[in-house]
Amino acid sequence: MPELLAAAGILVATAGATSLLLALPAVGLAETAGPSHAAHRARIWLAALVLPPVIGLIAAAAALGLYAQGFVASPHIGGQRPHLCILGLYQAPAGAYRLNAFAWLCLILVALALARLIIGAATSHLLKRLVLSGGAPLPDIASGCVVHEVRLSRPTSFSVGLFRPVIVLSTPLLQSLDAACVNAIIAHERAHCRRRDALMSLLADSSLTLLVLLPTAHYYRGQWLAASETAADDAALAADVIPDDLRAALEALRGDALRTVATP
Repeated sequence: MPELLAAAGILVATAGATSLLLALPAVGLAETAGPSHAAHRARIWLAALVLPPVIGLIAAAAALGLYAQGFVASPHIGGQRPHLCILGLYQAPAGAYRLNAFAWLCLILVALALARLIIGAATSHLLKRLVLSGGAPLPDIASGCVVHEVRLSRPTSFSVGLFRPVIVLSTPLLQSLDAACVNAIIAHERAHCRRRDALMSLLADSSLTLLVLLPTAHYYRGQWLAASETAADDAALAADVIPDDLRAALEALRGDALRTVATP
């Protein structure tokens, strides 16, 4: 158990430090990409959110590997080779209480992040099965993802499925929009499918759970979400969707919320 607590502490501490260090580079790269390259900005913000947990996982694995080989020394004097030895600090009487509390908090965060990842993947799979079994497939308006009509209580559209996404359009949405606006919504959702945004969202949410105490992680998540939506709009416009049709469709989805769509 001490080894597991130490590994969780190293993972979260390394991921948190990396997240803070990536703040300025991520902002600079996103500004360099400019407003006309939303897809590039989305990749930058997603990398800033997902990369810290990956680095933390590598650091924790390296520390456990060194510990398994016996490379743990306390104190640090004696010519020992470089190593990560938070376990030695954890066992030290002076720092045991604080490190123990920190390690348990980190272990809880790691468990919550893993649970969110597993539950999110299972939920997406089950929801996709429900759509395929209970929805009505629509004619293939354009090549791309499968489109299903589902009876829901309000106008909505979304894509479901991590690896082979399916586009879902509610019956009230289809009844309230003309064919041009429906095509615009499908083009927007198809862009999300091609970019695997459902899978990316699951990874982003799991990373945010691990780094929930850091404001940088929340900022990265919000910026990625905005950039991914803008990138989907840009892809729809690049597919010859009329901007007014896309604007009208998005306003129907989001009620009175205003959405600015750039005209190419």
